[in-house]
Amino acid sequence: MPSAAASKSQSYNVPAVRLALRLFDVLAESPIPLGVSELALRMKTNKHMTLRLVRTLQDEGWLHVAQAGPKYALGLIPFYMAAKVLARLDWRKACLAPLYALQEQTQKWKDTTPHAQSW
Repeated sequence: MPSAAASKSQSYNVPAVRLALRLFDVLAESPIPLGVSELALRMKTNKHMTLRLVRTLQDEGWLHVAQAGPKYALGLIPFYMAAKVLARLDWRKACLAPLYALQEQTQKWKDTTPHAQSW
C-alpha cells in the first residue's frame, strides 16, 4: 500500500510540468537544435503535446528557433535563472567541505612538498 507521502506526491503531480522539464533536459543534452518530431521522439510523447510545449516556452522566451525547419534550442532565460541562483550561493560555505576533503587527502604529502612551510 502506498504511503501517505507517496499519495500526496501523486496528487500534486502536474504532467505538463514534468514534460516541460524533460524538454529542457533533452535540449540541454543535445549538441544541435531539435525539431518537434525529434523532441517528441526523445521525450516519448506525441508531437501535438510537444508542439504546444515548444510554442508556449518559445512565447515566454525559454526557447528560440535556432535553425530553419524549425529547430529549437534553449533561450537565455534558463541561464539567467541559473545565474540568479548562483549569485545567492554562499561560495565559501559550498567550497569548504570539498576543500577540507582535499586537505585530508593531501595532508600526508604536506611535509614532503618544497612549499610545505607556506601551509
